[in-house]
Amino acid sequence: SIVAKVVKDIREFGRVQRAYMGIQVQSREPGVVVASTIPGGGAREAGIEGGDRILAINGIDVGSFPSLQEQLSKHRPGDEVRVKMQRGQIRRDVVVTLTNRHGTPTLNPMSSNTKPPKSAPRMKQLEAAWGVALGPVPDRIRENLQLRGGVMVTDLRNGAWGQQGIRKGFIVLRIDGSPVTGLQDLERAVARAAQSNEEGLLIEGMYPDGSRGFAGVAVPDVKP
Repeated sequence: SIVAKVVKDIREFGRVQRAYMGIQVQSREPGVVVASTIPGGGAREAGIEGGDRILAINGIDVGSFPSLQEQLSKHRPGDEVRVKMQRGQIRRDVVVTLTNRHGTPTLNPMSSNTKPPKSAPRMKQLEAAWGVALGPVPDRIRENLQLRGGVMVTDLRNGAWGQQGIRKGFIVLRIDGSPVTGLQDLERAVARAAQSNEEGLLIEGMYPDGSRGFAGVAVPDVKP
């Protein structure tokens, strides 16, 4: 499972090993339509181009960017995945070698803490840096979904969360494998990541209709 993979990564490397295809996605198109590919990324090396539609990863359909993120979250840099894509009326499978965020298929080593730690941003600074407003989950929604907590996206601006496919109403339930019962849990998790010089965090959660969502977001380096 994704959570088991996150826990294993943290135990072995002190951080989550996130894998990327090296694509930008068209946010206004339904499904997963490639806007562009990143030079040196696995998608471009496999022949994927802007305008291609990603249909499945290792045989599992991906009808949205969060579902694509969910499948990639199961893997580490260097893993190969079979991607079903469509260009025009032609469908075909290609093999993509996943990379880290720097575009290389190598695992990030155990953090040595040789760099000065990032400052631990407060919640308002996080919201501004991510382009998002966060708040408690309304009682009615929490009861319907039988949740013990969580943090809801109450507004989205032009920022990292929206670019990762997160929509208004998303409920954050876990961050890097740790439960989020309220704003304080989210803030503490980000503070720990900042102090360890982590570059990103895995956000897991769901929408009020019960659909699941996943996203990788950067740890903001902001001044206290």
